[in-house]
Amino acid sequence: MEVEKNAALPFLDILVERKPDGTLGHRVYRKPTLSDRYLNAQSHHYPAQKQGIINTLIHRARIISEPRHLAEELEHLRTALRGNSYKTRNIERAIGRRHTPIEKQEYLATTYLPYVKGCTDKIGRLLKKRNINTVFNTVRKVVAAFPKTCNNDQLQGPGVYNIPCSCGKVYIGQTGRHINTRLKEHKSHLKNNNW
Repeated sequence: MEVEKNAALPFLDILVERKPDGTLGHRVYRKPTLSDRYLNAQSHHYPAQKQGIINTLIHRARIISEPRHLAEELEHLRTALRGNSYKTRNIERAIGRRHTPIEKQEYLATTYLPYVKGCTDKIGRLLKKRNINTVFNTVRKVVAAFPKTCNNDQLQGPGVYNIPCSCGKVYIGQTGRHINTRLKEHKSHLKNNNW
């Protein structure tokens, strides 16, 4: 349960403050553990994705912060974004721009391309001229760097297996049947205290 402290109570990313006149004020709330690390401007992502970080943070500041806290919040964002290698002119341009809803454009089709700087962005522009939407994604995901140690296919055949015991010893077995089947039998024996 969150308890009010110093006449303020955080709720999601809003800090609700009780004013002396009994009304409520509000501003952006950040947890004390927040590191202000966002997608770095030097990273290999489509430029619109990086600009979206700036626009989203500024838009959030405007809709959450009441006028007396807005200047302080924008200054915090300037510092945080510069710390993530964003250029001052891009930040200031986004702050100076007013948020206006964009009309949704109807496309003939949508294509998904891996973002390769100087190559797929040109392809995207050509496709847009032909009313085809392009969505860019990263070439390599982090999960791809960590291969699975064992997949279920390896357990669908005969082989050698080991089962660690809580006593510190290891049971090593060999089966001509599916390893999955043999492991289920071991689990069943343990469950029924059949040693």
